[in-house]
Amino acid sequence: MDGITALKKIRESDDKTYILMLTAKAEVDDRVTGLDSGADDYITKPFSLKELLARLCSKERREDDYTPNLLTVGDVTLNVEQQNLASHNSIQLSGPETQLMNYFFAK
Repeated sequence: MDGITALKKIRESDDKTYILMLTAKAEVDDRVTGLDSGADDYITKPFSLKELLARLCSKERREDDYTPNLLTVGDVTLNVEQQNLASHNSIQLSGPETQLMNYFFAK
């Protein structure tokens, strides 16, 4: 299943999850199709991590929801304060890596 089809299925199920498409398809028509199909944002490869984080932070500034310090998805846990990602083992993350994982866990 391609990304546009998956995106349409998600939106058809009335799921309002924020979706940022990250793709190699960079033509204007591709971007318009992605956004018209329900994506909230669209960024093309190659991309700058700095730009991706800026886009995610921009969206986050508009959120009123509280994000807890400890986030868990399945058997993976992110400790935002300690910048630690753990599952069967753990790794220390940089500040931007922690921000990115925090964003993904919260959504």
